Amino acid sequence: MPGRLLALAGGALLAITVGVTARRLHEKRNTAEAKRRRQIARNKLLVTELSKYLPERRFKLKPGVVGSLRRNTGFNEFEIFRKYLWYLLRERTFDAEAIEDLVALKTAAELSDDQVADALAERAQRVYDKYGTLMLRELEEETLSASGLERKATCKALFQKLLYLSECERLVAQGSQAAGRINLRVIFGASERDVNRLRIVSLYEVDLEAAFSQAPGVNSAAGVDAQPADIPGDGTTGRDTTGGGRIGGRGGASLGPLPPVVISDDEADEEPPHFQDDKPRRSA
Repeated sequence: MPGRLLALAGGALLAITVGVTARRLHEKRNTAEAKRRRQIARNKLLVTELSKYLPERRFKLKPGVVGSLRRNTGFNEFEIFRKYLWYLLRERTFDAEAIEDLVALKTAAELSDDQVADALAERAQRVYDKYGTLMLRELEEETLSASGLERKATCKALFQKLLYLSECERLVAQGSQAAGRINLRVIFGASERDVNRLRIVSLYEVDLEAAFSQAPGVNSAAGVDAQPADIPGDGTTGRDTTGGGRIGGRGGASLGPLPPVVISDDEADEEPPHFQDDKPRRSA
């Protein structure tokens, strides 16, 4: 009898120990930090897998590849496109290869123009939430610190790239209802003059010196070449309609590859909370 009681007590103690251990493991696995680590791993896997095809093997990026990536990461096709868009904006040189890769991903993910427009509008809103409005006036910029000037230069660069992508016919048909869903002027509180000033005229024509001279301590980014070339335009604005070349603009700024974000950010809030500006959201 005493032996049986001891066995029961031992079994109960073992069950309690196992239960407590399992609970602790469950809690540890579901902490914010653990979820963030898993999200980082999934984001990294997404970029790593797509980098096997983009840009060198772009022609092999098919719906089946995106489907496999969806199963391996848990992201749907829209999320895959949205995350790679942010990676492209932040870490890749904004050139013809980058544009072609984004178009190829849109095709492989079988996304509509409306979905691409939503991804661009969402990213624009997040950029605004982090960096605030565009500041293009000298009196405004004189009140900023060096770090503030750098943040605004980054904001201008991202705005330029988003504007170019939103006007790319192969991503979003211009004049369509989808194109109307991307209202960068409203999101950033920009005027028509601001938009015209920052619009990329041609991916071949680069004018970075003037832009960076306005932001002390900000160096021209690696991977952005100033190599003017004669290319076809649309005959009216001179804007590049061929989709080739590297980033440029009238009085605009480009930081080229920026600090990595897609690989390190979680799904719930791709912008780290402590980097966000205390500014109200604007409806696009």
